[in-house]
Amino acid sequence: MDPLILFSLVILLLLSVPMIVWPKEIWHITEGWKYKNVEPSDAALFANRVIGVLGVIFVAGMGIALITLW
Repeated sequence: MDPLILFSLVILLLLSVPMIVWPKEIWHITEGWKYKNVEPSDAALFANRVIGVLGVIFVAGMGIALITLW
């Protein structure tokens, strides 16, 4: 198993899980610093959660594929 692929999956997982758990904080880190006294919309928070879930699903799928093919 290529260590670079495994490392990439771990990094993606470490980025995806906080998007699900703390979408508001992630929004403030990525977008909120550009504005003064503004809160994220419900759509922005939902988008952060969806992207996080998709990342976790991708990591799970790739992990299963790597274990199966290894």
